Amino acid sequence: MRYHYTYDDLVGAFTKLRFFDQHEAVFISGDLGKLGLGDFGNREQSLVSLLNALIDVFGDSTTIMTSTFTHDLVNTDKVFDKEKTLSMHGAVANFFINHPKSVRSSHPFTSFCAIGPKAEYLCGEDLIHPYGIDSPYDKFLSLQNPLTISLGLPPNITCSLVHHAEVVMNVPYRYIKEFSHKVIQNGVELEKNYCLPVVYREVEATRNKNVRIFDIFKELNQVKEADVGRGKIYCYQSNELFKSMIAQFKNNIYCWFDSPPKNRPYRK
Repeated sequence: MRYHYTYDDLVGAFTKLRFFDQHEAVFISGDLGKLGLGDFGNREQSLVSLLNALIDVFGDSTTIMTSTFTHDLVNTDKVFDKEKTLSMHGAVANFFINHPKSVRSSHPFTSFCAIGPKAEYLCGEDLIHPYGIDSPYDKFLSLQNPLTISLGLPPNITCSLVHHAEVVMNVPYRYIKEFSHKVIQNGVELEKNYCLPVVYREVEATRNKNVRIFDIFKELNQVKEADVGRGKIYCYQSNELFKSMIAQFKNNIYCWFDSPPKNRPYRK
């Protein structure tokens, strides 16, 4: 395993990870730093090379999407500006935010960002809810052969799609909480209401970081891997994972936990 990796290494990895000739959208997440040092001069060039490699392999008709969450703003008076507020998700997310051709959704805590022909469709609508009907994830899954790529981290660690599945399945341990938060829209500061699905504070249960969900998913579906630098890149078909999640929640509504909660305040 080489500590350094090149542009050709990225292209080779993404080519290996494709499931079909055409993927209309690719969701990318993870930690680029886990791959080691890229032979690109600096971090900015590494990020440019990452995006270029994705476009070279998947084509310019494919839209690249990522999460640009800012959960650190919850219950603060920090103003959210989708054009400027940086993400807690690190270098890849912030590269997307600053890209001149990107479109970012406007939820102040759970935003997504996309580059490509479907960017406006995926992230252009001002929505109260980050998950569920017509959300960025819902629209992403509506596209042809949506793919998820995890850089450097196992996919169970980077998968926020599970929260969309939780909302769709109305899991009992979450409720919808409304937040009032200041945002910048069209250069004007506004105070608006947004919602988040949050876990009841009294729930006592251990979260298993999607390990069970992915173990069951991998029994019937493939999670591809490619070595790059000192790490790995992982890839799976997003629609297949979502279908597996829905089936798992139908079978065990508490599959996100190690075991069902000891106390269930939502029974009151």
